[in-house]
Amino acid sequence: MKIKFSFLLLFFMYSRLFAIPTPLDEMRTLYKQAASSEDACSKLIKFCDEQKSVTNPTALGYKGCATMMMAKYFINPYSKWSAFSSGKEMLEQAINTYPTNVELRFLRFTIQKNVPAFLGYNNNITSDKIFLLNEIKRLKDLQLKNTIVEFMAQSN
Repeated sequence: MKIKFSFLLLFFMYSRLFAIPTPLDEMRTLYKQAASSEDACSKLIKFCDEQKSVTNPTALGYKGCATMMMAKYFINPYSKWSAFSSGKEMLEQAINTYPTNVELRFLRFTIQKNVPAFLGYNNNITSDKIFLLNEIKRLKDLQLKNTIVEFMAQSN
């Protein structure tokens, strides 16, 4: 019995050590990098398309956020507005499809906390914050939970 348990424990530790990142892990990593890298924004958009962002609401949400962030790398004001509007539409579509998805609401919260007020995309900050604070204690995804806590602590 002890040998079986030891073997299982060793197998579990080994599998965690060499775990292959999931598509969600990749999207999260690229999203963090996209805040300061045009290349990461482009990679995230492409990666989300590969994840069938049309049918995957989380990938659609990440693609929308990356599209909005790409706007800061454009020079032409029309291109900036077009990218921002297109990304906003994607993110809102994903949230409308799954309004109780914590990750999507967190994405919108991060975007709305960071975009300039004159864009008028800040009307959900309070409701998303309340939603996240209520849901965080039920969240089983520790990586997402830690990311939300860290972001909220930094953004007051």
